[in-house]
Amino acid sequence: MDKYKEIMSRVSVTPEMRQRVLSGLEDHRKQTPQTSAGRPARRRSWIRWVPAAAAACFILVFGLQIYQSRQPLTGPDTEVSQGLAEYSSVEELEAAVGFDVPQLQDLPFEVTGQVYTDAFGIARIDYQGGSGENISLSKGIGDGTEVSGDYNEYDSVTEESIGGIELTLKGDGSSMSLAQWTDGEYAYAISADPGLSRENMIRLFSLVRTQS
Repeated sequence: MDKYKEIMSRVSVTPEMRQRVLSGLEDHRKQTPQTSAGRPARRRSWIRWVPAAAAACFILVFGLQIYQSRQPLTGPDTEVSQGLAEYSSVEELEAAVGFDVPQLQDLPFEVTGQVYTDAFGIARIDYQGGSGENISLSKGIGDGTEVSGDYNEYDSVTEESIGGIELTLKGDGSSMSLAQWTDGEYAYAISADPGLSRENMIRLFSLVRTQS
């Protein structure tokens, strides 16, 4: 265990790594299994194991980070989260990230599942519907910090000033897929798939503001 701690003490998470993980959360629920049928079969045999070896190394390092993130805090200087972890309730998530996490209500679909995730100190709640709908609420410490994990380019990007908060809305013009804002201490984001009307997205923003 001492050797493990020594190794993990040298593991650092760059902003780029955190962005990839957050983006991976968004992509994970959209991806469907794909078959390899039809791929060219003529490859040199020594090449075949290279992707598998690279993947194994990534899984090993990432798995160690997840393991460490689940260990009890050892002192006041210990990072709240150094990896990616899921919890079974909002209370557990709040204990992990160290701040209150607001919740969404009255969503435009019946919620059939909720996922509570701590991604490198960013709290995220995914609300899932039975027909593949998903609305995510993310919150993280920092003024202007990117917390959504959504790095898509949108046709429509507008700014709204509501109650002294600058709200950024992104979508295709007819619906909003992403709302982002900061209160100076925390950054927030609401992601919706499929997108919501402007009115519905602002309603959810206002709901979060009343809990902040």
